[in-house]
Amino acid sequence: MQACVKNMINTISLTWYNLEWVYSRWIVAYHFTA
Repeated sequence: MQACVKNMINTISLTWYNLEWVYSRWIVAYHFTA
């Protein structure tokens, strides 16, 4: 059970990290094109 929860938390944090990266890239691209 504990391993499952740990795995879920890892997945969520990885997804959040990817979203943050995509968002920051989008902001940079927006500033260069605007």
